[in-house]
Amino acid sequence: MVSSSIMLNFDTFMTVFALFPLFFTFACEFCVRRNASLITLIIASLCYEVYFVHVYLDAFFINVDAQSGLVLLCLPFFALVVMVPLWIIAFIQEEQIGKYENIDLEKQDEDLPPLKPYHTLDRL
Repeated sequence: MVSSSIMLNFDTFMTVFALFPLFFTFACEFCVRRNASLITLIIASLCYEVYFVHVYLDAFFINVDAQSGLVLLCLPFFALVVMVPLWIIAFIQEEQIGKYENIDLEKQDEDLPPLKPYHTLDRL
């Protein structure tokens, strides 16, 4: 017979393993600096949370089976199909927006001719 402490350790490992995509997304949220990337990662984490709760409730409360525990093993791999593209989109947004940080706007203003006021007395 397996002791309860070993089963508790296994359940803890499987839960952390099943929530790995969510933990990784939270870690990525601390790394990004742009709102567009952050919104994409928040949407990704919400999608995974809804997916996890749906599958967990289905496996352990609705369709209870002897193999329901295997859901925790397969869940992150199935979620990676959606999570990896969302992570890539977030970091592409981070890099695309980051390209425009080094533009010197004051230097560009020097190259432009001075603007004339639209409403002048000459037009009257």
